[in-house]
Amino acid sequence: FFLRRKDKSPLWFGIICFLASFRALLTSENFWYNLFPDFPYELGIKIEYLAFYLGAPVFLLYLDKIFPKDEIGILSKILRYISYFLTLILLAFPVRYFSKTLFIMEIILVLTMLYAGYMLGRSIYFKREGAKSFTFGFLIIFIALTNDMLYANQIIFTGYFAPLGLFLFIFSQAFLLSIRSSNAYHQVEELTENLERKVHVRTNELLHS
Repeated sequence: FFLRRKDKSPLWFGIICFLASFRALLTSENFWYNLFPDFPYELGIKIEYLAFYLGAPVFLLYLDKIFPKDEIGILSKILRYISYFLTLILLAFPVRYFSKTLFIMEIILVLTMLYAGYMLGRSIYFKREGAKSFTFGFLIIFIALTNDMLYANQIIFTGYFAPLGLFLFIFSQAFLLSIRSSNAYHQVEELTENLERKVHVRTNELLHS
């Protein structure tokens, strides 16, 4: 993003990676607490929830930047602003209060996934660049998150698969961004070659005249 600030999709993708990393450190086998045994537990819970609460709006921002022609601006803003409001509650109140908003955030996450599914359906229909790669990663993370929410609410007894889903999603998005970067480079090469060809033809015309 810092090398090419006009395109903000790598910025939001990078933030998604950071959020996923922080959440994994705090939830997967308590790795963070093994490194820092005296780290305040309530603060750790807040950071864990924060990574979850900010995940949906950051994902929406990333999705809107990848497929800007297919977004529904007002719906995206509503979902993001509700997430921001819940995040403020998370930051302002202790665990026993903000943990009650988790169910609302899960609903927002489901709506975000449905919105993303609609956008990706449009992007595939109109053959947008990278639509199939994005959809592959999205389906994996959608299945993983749905499984985890059902497991957390004791509806099914499968286990948590979000870390694996996030890994495959991040891999698919890195591949997508690589394709976009490569295509942009090829376009620059083609424009340069066309320009050089036109300059050469024009020079020959001037010499002959």
